[in-house]
Amino acid sequence: MKNFNEKIANLSVEKRALLELKLKNKKNKNTQIPKKQTIPQRSNHDSLPLSFAQERLWFLEQLEPNNPFYNVPRKILLQGNLNQQVFQLALSEIVRRHEVLRTSFQTVNGTPVQVIHSEASIGINVVDLQKLPGRERETVLQQQIQKEAITPFNLEIAPLIRCSLFQLNTTEYVLLLTMHHIISDA
Repeated sequence: MKNFNEKIANLSVEKRALLELKLKNKKNKNTQIPKKQTIPQRSNHDSLPLSFAQERLWFLEQLEPNNPFYNVPRKILLQGNLNQQVFQLALSEIVRRHEVLRTSFQTVNGTPVQVIHSEASIGINVVDLQKLPGRERETVLQQQIQKEAITPFNLEIAPLIRCSLFQLNTTEYVLLLTMHHIISDA
């Protein structure tokens, strides 16, 4: 670094001014906010073909209906004061914004298709475990998580996502989101 600083110090006044100008222009280019790029919304909301991976999962569901093997449960510990009404609104907004969370899979003339619904509501199953003693609370929580994880989805009914919120105490919750693998990928 010393050598670099010496080179800059030995530059003529003109060359130093030119270097400062180039560095200033480079800094301005790097700090410009890029134009907002958005993915255009599809205008066609008719049924769509399945991707290869979705077709495979749909086929496996036809072979063995109500199999929970392709459920994708995710458990998240939440700490702090949680406004459940605001949380419900936020979750509903996420579902509203993401078509895949409003998608069901129907069979039309023997062919599976994706049907993107204009609306799909998701409720939060709130389970209050606050009154249970510590060990019992943990046991009940694990049982409830296991039960939710093995509850199958009906691919023909959107949304293919469920939400459970387990309240452990006034500031501690366990959020369980379960989705079918046909609409999510770990």
